[in-house]
Amino acid sequence: MKPIVYAHSAADFASSVDKLLNDIGFDAMFSAGDTVVLKPNFVAPRDNSAGATTSLALIERLARRLRSLGAIPVLTEVSGMEFDTRQVFGFLGVDEMAKACGLEILIPTEADYVRVFLTRGKALKQARINRLAFEAKLINLPVLKTHVITGVTTGMKNLMGLVDNRTRKQMHIRGIHQCIADLATVIQPTLTICDATRSMEGDGAVYGTARKTDMLFASTDQRALDRVLCDFMGVDWRSIGYIRRSLPPADIDLRGGFTPQRFVMPRQGAIYRLFYRAMYLVDMVWEPLFHIHFNEFLYKTGRFGTHPFILADSECAACRRCIEVCPTDAIHGDWSIDPKRCLRCLRCYDACPRGLIHVKGFSNPERYTNET
Repeated sequence: MKPIVYAHSAADFASSVDKLLNDIGFDAMFSAGDTVVLKPNFVAPRDNSAGATTSLALIERLARRLRSLGAIPVLTEVSGMEFDTRQVFGFLGVDEMAKACGLEILIPTEADYVRVFLTRGKALKQARINRLAFEAKLINLPVLKTHVITGVTTGMKNLMGLVDNRTRKQMHIRGIHQCIADLATVIQPTLTICDATRSMEGDGAVYGTARKTDMLFASTDQRALDRVLCDFMGVDWRSIGYIRRSLPPADIDLRGGFTPQRFVMPRQGAIYRLFYRAMYLVDMVWEPLFHIHFNEFLYKTGRFGTHPFILADSECAACRRCIEVCPTDAIHGDWSIDPKRCLRCLRCYDACPRGLIHVKGFSNPERYTNET
């Protein structure tokens, strides 16, 4: 039987979500008493309007639907290693959303990971994986984005948020594409719903350019879904290593339709990817010694990675909006930004009415308001 991928317009969000769930037979997938894990993408302290993280409105609607069926929805996720997960949750408003819809939250500790041997793994032979991936039914909730290392990040890539930090480092070191394909052989979600309401192009997956796409995609076959998502982005799926290596089905039943887009792809080349891979190799030694990840250490020097800075410009009206919106009080009275406190959430960048805050490393030097 051909795998089915559903593609729905999300222009009218609430009704679109309900229609999608009805079409895929959502209520028949889950029963009273089932524990159902929702795995979003909360990689960084940047919200869905930036195209960086999964829509809280989508998560809330799913949680309420599951509770109406008598199921027990649980959200689990860890942010990128250079970010503090609890801080990211606080910034995004995850706790408030979860409380409003009766959604349990599990931020995994070391005790929540179990060692799994990947019998079909080619590069990744074993991994420490969040136990909920095997103890409950799993709904994978990726955001549709480009990615400076993997080209795109779709359903299978989002599964990396279920492994511990050491496994994540090993995946980067051993070859990220093959390792993602390997991981997908043991983590097979009951359902994957891709949030493509606000996507990201350019130098994603955190600081690319937001793109309003107003689509939702869903399938019980994550390999088929990832192939269709590439078609939507205007990307040849064969050029994305982890999708090619996962051997997606050639014949797919597409329910619904879409207009293929032309996403701007990342600019970084082989040298950047080699440096990124080496950074994780260094971190295998660095983090146990200094109790801070090597990439986080580099970012906090203020000399590397994406970070904002305020132009010394006479046009500044001293409105203090940047200071008021900063969640960590990283902006001082002399308009300098403390890189050790800065979350790199870019709220200051968004708030400045005169555009005097620039961002080093940001792929879109204007404003991320691409409505195409």
